[in-house]
Amino acid sequence: MTHKIPIDKITEKIREKNPELVSIQMPEGLKRKAQKISNTIETKTDTHVLISGDPCYGACDLEDWELKKLGVDLIIHLGHSEIPLNTEIDVVYFDIPMEIEIDRLIEKAIDKIGSGDIGLITTVQHHHLLPEIKKKLPKQKINPVIGEGDKAIANPGQVLGCNFSATEIDVDKYLFIGTGNFHPTGIAYSTNKPVIIIDPERQEIREIENTDLFIKKRYATIAKAQKASSFGVILSTKTGQTRKKLALKIKERLKKEGYKASVVTMEEVSPNRLLQLGYDAYINTGCPRITYDDHKKYKQPILTPTEHEILVGDRDWSNLEFDEIRRQ
Repeated sequence: MTHKIPIDKITEKIREKNPELVSIQMPEGLKRKAQKISNTIETKTDTHVLISGDPCYGACDLEDWELKKLGVDLIIHLGHSEIPLNTEIDVVYFDIPMEIEIDRLIEKAIDKIGSGDIGLITTVQHHHLLPEIKKKLPKQKINPVIGEGDKAIANPGQVLGCNFSATEIDVDKYLFIGTGNFHPTGIAYSTNKPVIIIDPERQEIREIENTDLFIKKRYATIAKAQKASSFGVILSTKTGQTRKKLALKIKERLKKEGYKASVVTMEEVSPNRLLQLGYDAYINTGCPRITYDDHKKYKQPILTPTEHEILVGDRDWSNLEFDEIRRQ
């Protein structure tokens, strides 16, 4: 598997924008290419480059406030597709597709799919493969459907860690192309339908038929939070994750129920930082993956905004929903 960096398009865009100081941001899997990209930009354009060494988890994970203080006037964001944000600095996004061979995996997946209407879903690294996959599915048995999603979804059939709107299509099951179980679990939970996974990294086919274990873990976390007397409401300062109105609303609702509650601003959430703050439990209004993916790392229970509604009695236990950040 290889990443194809569109360096000519990047340098062309920088010459067009003509910045004095540019910052390049990229996820961990691309950071080893940062030196070469930076050197090429400075050689081919009349600008200085800053390489961001901080983690970068998505298009929402920008450093525009801090970079503006340094005089940066353009951010080149690699590895994620654009989402509509009001930023302090001009941002240009470049998808970095992952070149992979999946013909053998498609053949194996066809047997598992069987027949019927199936939604094709993937992440930004593989969205360019969906038209090819659609063509290779036997039309006499399978009807592949690709959803559009809301304004946060740059490419048909793409999902984000906080947005599954592209799954809102009338199908029997889904075919997810990508690595890990977070996205397919979110899809299965949000739609209550089976998800077949083509995993290019592991070169395997697997399936998520139900999310019973996931739901049980979330119920257990809510039950544990019921014993808390103090709550820290996490307000992310990352540009694409800031839900200030929601955080303040949650704080007031908790206080109305007799809990001690404060809003805590955080750029990076970590187990040690939460431990030092000393709250019994937390409500996370930032990236949902902190709550779902990393919950084992934290000693205190961390709830989503919708789980908080169950805690305070505004939502029935049977109506648990996956936390999403939708952009209409």
